Amino acid sequence: MRASARCADAYIFIIAKEKNMKRSIARAASVLAAAVLVAGCFLTSAFAEEQEKTVSLRIEGIKGNVCEREFKTSAETLDGFFKDADEASDDFELTIVESDYGAYVSAVNDEAAGAFGGYEGWLFTVNGADPGVGMSSVEIKEGDSVVLYYADPFGAGFQFPEADLAKLEDGVISFTSKDTVYDENYNSSTEINPVSGMTVKWYTGEAEFKEYVTDENGAVTVDKELLTKGEHRFEYSKYAENGMPLVLRGAADCTVTVKNDVPTGYTDMSAALAMICAAALAAAFTVLSKKKNAVCAEKAH
Repeated sequence: MRASARCADAYIFIIAKEKNMKRSIARAASVLAAAVLVAGCFLTSAFAEEQEKTVSLRIEGIKGNVCEREFKTSAETLDGFFKDADEASDDFELTIVESDYGAYVSAVNDEAAGAFGGYEGWLFTVNGADPGVGMSSVEIKEGDSVVLYYADPFGAGFQFPEADLAKLEDGVISFTSKDTVYDENYNSSTEINPVSGMTVKWYTGEAEFKEYVTDENGAVTVDKELLTKGEHRFEYSKYAENGMPLVLRGAADCTVTVKNDVPTGYTDMSAALAMICAAALAAAFTVLSKKKNAVCAEKAH
C-alpha cells in the first residue's frame, strides 16, 4: 500500500508539473503574441509615415491662380495625389474622370475642358516638365512640384516663359520659352522662342505696379527710377482675345533682387555733375582772365 501511494503521489506530481509547464508556455505565448502585435502596429505606423510624401501643387486656371501650396499624400501616382489634394482643400474641387485611356482632370471648380469650344483642357507638368504619359502612370516622389494648368497647345498655342535677368541692372528682362513643334510627319522637336506681346507687372508696393509689354524679342525695360535696391515682385500673363491663357503665368512669389541703388540713371547724374563742374571751372577761368587783363592794363598806364 505504501509503494502504491508513493507511485500515485509521484504520478500526481508529474501531472501537476506538466500542467504548470503548459500554463507557463501559454502565458509566454500570450506575451509574445502581444509583443508581436505591438511591434507590428509600430512598424506599420512607421512604414506609413515613411511612405507619406510632401508634394507642392500650383493650379493656374483660365481666370488666374487657383491654388499654390503643399499637400501630404501617401499616393504613389499623380491621379492619387490629385484626389488627396482635392479632399484636403476647400479652395478647389477637381473633377477626375476615369476613362479607357486612364484618369484625367476634366474640370477645376467651374472651369471645364472645352470652355472655348475647342480641344483645350487641363494639362500638367511635374518638376517643370511634361511627363508625356497620363497621370495614372506618373509616379510621385517626396518634394515633387506639380503644376496643373488650362491651355490649348495645339490650337491657340501655349508658352512657358523663362526670365533672363542677365541685364537686370540695366532694367532689361527678357523672356523665352522652350516650345515643342511638329513637322509634317508629326515628329516633335524643341525650339527656344521669345515670348512677345506678354504683359509684365513690376510691383512698386503691395498693390502698386507698372505694366510693360514684351517686344518682338520678348524683352521689357523697367524704368530707371523703379530699379531701387532690394527685392521686387513681378508677374506676367498673356491672353488671347477670347480670354484663353497663352502662357503659364508666373508663380505668386516671383521676385528679383536689384543689387545696387538706382543702378541705371547714375551715369546721367554723373554727366550732369560733370557739366556743372565744367561750367564752374569755365566761369572761374573767365574771372581769373578778366582780373589778369585788368592788372596788365593798370601796369601799362
